[in-house]
Amino acid sequence: MSAQGGISVFFIDFLHMISLYRPWPGSLCFYSDVFYGTIAFQKILATTATNKMTLKPEILSVTSVARSRLFHIEQVDLRFNNGTEVQFERLQSDSAGSVLIVPVEGDELVLIREYAVGTERYELSFPKGNIDTGEEPHVAACRELQEEIGMASSNIRLLRRVIVSPAYVNRPIWILLATDLSVDPLPGDEPEELEQLRWPVNRMWELLEREDFCDGVNQLALYALGHVMKVLPY
Repeated sequence: MSAQGGISVFFIDFLHMISLYRPWPGSLCFYSDVFYGTIAFQKILATTATNKMTLKPEILSVTSVARSRLFHIEQVDLRFNNGTEVQFERLQSDSAGSVLIVPVEGDELVLIREYAVGTERYELSFPKGNIDTGEEPHVAACRELQEEIGMASSNIRLLRRVIVSPAYVNRPIWILLATDLSVDPLPGDEPEELEQLRWPVNRMWELLEREDFCDGVNQLALYALGHVMKVLPY
């Protein structure tokens, strides 16, 4: 609402309030009633529009299109409330989601360098991995730390829970902060030993300038850490 509109509403409310104690000329009361009637009608329209948007489309059918070791593609036929019928495709996963962990030891971030077949190059990232069936996110986070950087954490804190592309997937990613690290390795399933990189916390925003630190969730994790530390990138 504009400042002018806000003042008008406040003024009419004021007149309406004091009219309860002192009669006003009929014309003024008429304009007040018209104004309140208009506001009430606008509220009804807004409520109706909101209710229409909260009514989800009807799922007519779900068909399995393709399945691989990692991905399951489904075709979903929908009917929207206005009668429009469309087909969407989505990715399903048997996993409960995944975790991405920001390990901080002293005044340094602990990152890994790992080959990414999507970009066909080695990428810099925080430790990450899938959540096993029945496993809690913080337990999965500690396990992934042990497997990927050989350290456990006794202090794991949730920073964010996100879904990267809700139009296509419903697979949550828990972004967690891990501190109080101690050496406690576990064997992992990586095809080669992961390279570790220590990065000063006070230079963390410089990571955004690196071409090999391009993953969006990793960058979001960096901003989430900056929010907790109250350190802005500018």
